[in-house]
Amino acid sequence: MVSDQGPFGILAIGLISGWVAQRVVDKRLRLWNCLLLGALGAVAGAQLTSILGLAFSGPLGTLALSTIGSTFLLAIYVLLRRG
Repeated sequence: MVSDQGPFGILAIGLISGWVAQRVVDKRLRLWNCLLLGALGAVAGAQLTSILGLAFSGPLGTLALSTIGSTFLLAIYVLLRRG
């Protein structure tokens, strides 16, 4: 999972996945919000993939997992804020 990447790898993956998620959902976030979204997205993505029976490995797999989770969380956030 994400912890195999080390602390700097986790930060980089969190930033990248948070940035990609905000671009997909078209919602601008601050740097710390991107990091938090990426970290939470990694956890959410891991839960989603375990439910669906999928597996990701390596840095690119971790990035994909975090991006999927971050996009999912940000989309839910945007929907709840509008409603």
